[in-house]
Order: sequence, then structure tokens, then C-alpha cells
Amino acid sequence: MQYTRSMQSKKLGEISGLIAGYTFRGALKSESQGSNQVILAKHINDDGSINYSDLIQISQELPRTNAFVSKNDVLLSSRGVFRAGVFEKDEDNVIAASSMFILRIKKDNITPEYLAIYLNSEAGQNSIQKILTGSTIKTILRRTLANLKIPIPPLPAQKQIVEIIENWRKRERLLSKKMSLSKNIANGAIQKILTI
Repeated sequence: MQYTRSMQSKKLGEISGLIAGYTFRGALKSESQGSNQVILAKHINDDGSINYSDLIQISQELPRTNAFVSKNDVLLSSRGVFRAGVFEKDEDNVIAASSMFILRIKKDNITPEYLAIYLNSEAGQNSIQKILTGSTIKTILRRTLANLKIPIPPLPAQKQIVEIIENWRKRERLLSKKMSLSKNIANGAIQKILTI
């Protein structure tokens, strides 16, 4: 992802609110009767999509917190592997864990989809690497994340970038299904030969 020198850039804290995820005490266990759901950094896939099928259900009552996720929030993992994804569900009972930041867009000249794509891009990851702290487990501090410069192309260009990535994701998913099918066919053929 390349940008021209004349392209406008803004600090992340200027274009979005930065909300730290909620810190739970103890290990989280999924409960079938849970009324709230917890989203973790691991739920953001390598391609920037979010795996909603594996969210953790909890029944415990939570104190007042602004870590509940809203539709079109960008979720960014704050330690380890720094992936970003857009929360696309229209639900109000999903809370982000402390392993993530919630980036809530507050300007109309940038889309959440583009922001997530930029953060996942080589340029975005290189910028993130420069602000990491910690020797063993790398983490991002909110105050330094707020100063991260984000290049902002015109909205039509952002839309084009998003379409390119969406098409790539579709091809990746299709290829993955084909590979899985081929593997199953091969395993079935081997099993058939061995049982003759």
C-alpha cells in the first residue's frame, strides 16, 4: 500500500476515539446462559475478518464500562500479533477484552473498513512496530497509539482499496474450501485403498 506525499495524514487520536478493552479477573469460561459476549484478540482472523461464532458467553454482571462494542468499531489487538478488524454486528451485548483497543471513528473522511485495512497493511504494521513497548511480549500503549499517523486518501480511493481487499478475501475463502475438499478426497481415497 503506497501513498503520495501530498496525501493528508492525521493522528489516530484525532480521527477516532481510543477505548481500552475490559479487564476481567480470572480466566473466562463460556456459559450457555450468558447474556453478554466477550470478544478476544484471537477472534480477529489473519485476513482482518472477525470470527463471531466463537465469542465467549458470560453471565456475570459487569460494572459500568465503555468497552462494549458498537457496529463499525475497529478492533485492534494490543499485544502479540497486531491485527485489526471491523465489528459488523448490530449488537449491544459484546464487550472487548483488555487484549484489544476499540477504535471508534469520529470523522466522516475515513471509513472503518479502510482504517482496519491500513492497520493490517505492511505500511501500517511497520508504523505499529515503531511504537511497541516491552521486551518479551510486545504491547501498544494507548497514548502512543493515539499519535500514530494514518494516511487518509479521498473516500473514492478508500472505497477502491476496500473492494480490492474484499475480492481478495473472497478468493482466499474459495481457495481454502477447494483445498479442504481436495484434502478430504485424497484422505478418502487413501482410506479406501488401505481397507481393501
